[in-house]
Amino acid sequence: MVYARGMSEQARANRARASLLKTEGTGWDVGHAVKFLLSNFARYITGQVLVVDGGVTLQAPERESQEH
Repeated sequence: MVYARGMSEQARANRARASLLKTEGTGWDVGHAVKFLLSNFARYITGQVLVVDGGVTLQAPERESQEH
């Protein structure tokens, strides 16, 4: 992506479609989660894995149907 100056519109659409929220995440989404964990609101949170992926890991990837 760095060498190609970003993602194609098709790749971005596929990325958004893979999310349960049907939107493409940004670095800000991860940054806000980090900001929360560094705040006093998270002072009692320990030993957790916080997945910030818009629900991508909750669903199987889309597949093209194959007729036999």
